[in-house]
Amino acid sequence: MDYAEKLESITVGQFIQTFLDGTKHAYGPTSINRRVTAFLGRTYAADVTLWYVVLDGPRVWRMSTGVGSKVIEALANAINIELGANVVDVSIPTKKLRSEGYFWTVKRLEQANALLDEGQSRNAVAKLYGKSSDGLKAALRRYGMEKTRTKNQWQSIDTAPQNGTLFLAYMGKDNMEIARFDLERNEWWIDAYAPPHIEKNWMEAWMPLPAPPKQ
Repeated sequence: MDYAEKLESITVGQFIQTFLDGTKHAYGPTSINRRVTAFLGRTYAADVTLWYVVLDGPRVWRMSTGVGSKVIEALANAINIELGANVVDVSIPTKKLRSEGYFWTVKRLEQANALLDEGQSRNAVAKLYGKSSDGLKAALRRYGMEKTRTKNQWQSIDTAPQNGTLFLAYMGKDNMEIARFDLERNEWWIDAYAPPHIEKNWMEAWMPLPAPPKQ
């Protein structure tokens, strides 16, 4: 379940309405519910999504005047009920979101996106950063960095990786070779050739190499 995506689909205004309706969930005593809605209403704009509320977390909520432990517990419980999952912990903010890897810095996302552009799988890139594949996908979407990528299709040679990654190059006339950009010599390179360096315009298209077989 992509909890980040679900949190981003619910606004504070909509969430408050579930309390006011009083029929969707039994969040707790009416007096506590009123204090929860009062806190949400004065702290966040109605169009802010629950993602940003959860991102603040209980530690930040405690800094707001008049928000006691019962209100924090009721709000965390209400969000978890809404999601159908135990995502918000009253002592450790956004515990599950953090453990599943939904938190990324923009710089790391840019690095991850570059690796994806080179043809690496989302799962492999996420694992490299100690995150989950779904978490990487949600973070890319959240920061407007998600791209439509083709898998196992020939791509323009202008987009071929230039960091030393091996790739399959189409040389024309049904000839395909494994190529790379040699960083040390600043040349395009095919080890099967002698000499191994080539001109970029010798290649017509490229695609990532397939993953090795599982052991």
